[in-house]
Amino acid sequence: MRLILTATAAALLTAFAHAAPIPAAAFAEFDQFSTPRLSPDGKHIAVNVRMKRGDRTVPILTIYALPDLKIVSQMGLKGYELMYNYHWVSNRRLVGDKALEVGLREAPQSTGEIIAFDFDGKNVEYLYGYDMYKSSTRGDRYQDDYGWADVNTIPHELNDHVFVEAHLWEGNSSNVLDINTKTAIRKTVTILPERRFSFVLQDDGTPRFALGRDDSDEDVLYRRDAGDWKKQSSELARSFFPIGITTDNKAAYAWYSTKGGPNALVRYGLDTGAMTTLGKDNFSSVGHIDWALGARDEPIAWRAIVGKPVVNYINPADPDAQLHKTLAAQFEGQDLRFISSSRDAQKLVFWVGSDRDPGTYYLFDRASGKAELLFVNMAQLDPEQMAERRAIRYKARDGLEIDAILTVPANPTNQKLPLIVMPHGGPFGIRDTWSFDTDAQFLASRGYAVLQPNFRGSSGRGEAFKEAGYQQWGGKLIDDMIDGVKFVGAMPDIDAKRICTFGGSYGGYAAMTMPIREPGMFKCAVGYAGRYELLKLGHDDIDSGEKGNQAYFRKTVGTDPEEMKRQSPAYNADKVKVPVMLIHGGKDKRCPVYEYEMMRDGLVKAGNVPETLFEPNEGHGFYDEQHRINMLEKLEAFLAKHLGK
Repeated sequence: MRLILTATAAALLTAFAHAAPIPAAAFAEFDQFSTPRLSPDGKHIAVNVRMKRGDRTVPILTIYALPDLKIVSQMGLKGYELMYNYHWVSNRRLVGDKALEVGLREAPQSTGEIIAFDFDGKNVEYLYGYDMYKSSTRGDRYQDDYGWADVNTIPHELNDHVFVEAHLWEGNSSNVLDINTKTAIRKTVTILPERRFSFVLQDDGTPRFALGRDDSDEDVLYRRDAGDWKKQSSELARSFFPIGITTDNKAAYAWYSTKGGPNALVRYGLDTGAMTTLGKDNFSSVGHIDWALGARDEPIAWRAIVGKPVVNYINPADPDAQLHKTLAAQFEGQDLRFISSSRDAQKLVFWVGSDRDPGTYYLFDRASGKAELLFVNMAQLDPEQMAERRAIRYKARDGLEIDAILTVPANPTNQKLPLIVMPHGGPFGIRDTWSFDTDAQFLASRGYAVLQPNFRGSSGRGEAFKEAGYQQWGGKLIDDMIDGVKFVGAMPDIDAKRICTFGGSYGGYAAMTMPIREPGMFKCAVGYAGRYELLKLGHDDIDSGEKGNQAYFRKTVGTDPEEMKRQSPAYNADKVKVPVMLIHGGKDKRCPVYEYEMMRDGLVKAGNVPETLFEPNEGHGFYDEQHRINMLEKLEAFLAKHLGK
């Protein structure tokens, strides 16, 4: 089969041209389109479209008729709320979680509310949440829900029902509910006497596994066969993470790790216990999975998380795998992912993107073999003008191999490039990938190479690699970054005498700590929504309150106050001997304002007065577009001032 790109699609792919330097505003945009979902009959598509609301843009769930993309309805919520994790439960009806955008550098936070509505915007029903049922159109059938819920599974046979997992704010139970999205009538499927556990269900809603963490922050796994929940061994809970049940209910798909190593993708027989490996990489965990189209719920392809994506087909003869391979061949050098399909598998939405391209969505018709362009993100940016992102590896000083992403701008003059070291946040369970990165591309467009090290503690390499970073915030994590700087600084096109650090959240912590640990290596440092003080971590921020969270912070940060002070840049500001810029939001609950104030005041006291950019109405990262533009322009000016020739 030959893929045919329509004239519209082909023209849009080549119509970008910029004669002048790319303005900062082009990098301050969000992805305008996200999470498209085809209706079961393929006649409509739901997608979050970012639109202006108040002082910033907010995703608005928009329903389009296909193929002409005529808007049918829009689900507008209040304030900065959005529909999140939404699904079609029939050809007419959708259900989804409500969430709230609180900061650019963290995922939307679920409000715990679930809403159902028809595709034309009518028959809205509030199914679960703290307003239940005072705001319901159907009266006070139940008591108020003093808790939160998330959509879990849509039945294989679509019947306007949804299975949700619900948790009370007070009490020790996690529940699965079967809710009729038209009548709001619910029934309890199961109750597990554990807090904050998630469930893996069959398509008919029968629970098979439950996963969570106990008050000591240890993995816990339950299995349910004939009706009773049975707690599994701690060894299995640490290594086996089920993610789905096969359509015939005879096996589970799961991540499986040996001795804390990278996660493989396996198929586990529920009756036999036989485990078949479907995907494995010795260095990296298995990452994105492409699933079969239509109602066939099985994986067809996978990629390793680390490095440039390489598609591995589980069964190359599978017709959906062959389709994926055919489509991917039309987009050489890019990553193609199946996103959503009609129930008959004749219509498909797929996404294409790369290190230089933020991504485009297409609608493919299997009968005609044609792909129509649907949505283009960050259309002001020409992929041809973006920088190459290279996946590299180097050895840390103790011999541990570290992977990283190095963004290298075009360099027609062959002069040595100044370097920005940009560590990710977290620091645990997060990583930087080969995919498009707005900050890295902005810096590269200004002539900087950008190093993003995935130091120990990062995700994608297994639990042992992550745990190797525990209680090493200012220790081995920083060692890994500095060793990466030395490795890259030895490259012939990098100027090791012009290096600056820039990072957000934990990355801001690292940006302040690296010049302390390695005096003379860096020319300047920039902290954005940074964490600068460890003593109060987990006690007065967004993660405080839960026993399990407290155990997590004891395990990952430590308990020795003096050691925490020693590793806190706010208590060691006098040792930062380079120019500093601090960027922060007044409503940041992840890294509260006092951390910014401590770091700022400590630098001032030491005679190193920092440049500052403080926005009182922003949270953990700036959402307002003008604020983001201003931040990028001030960052550009600061770096030019201190890394100039």
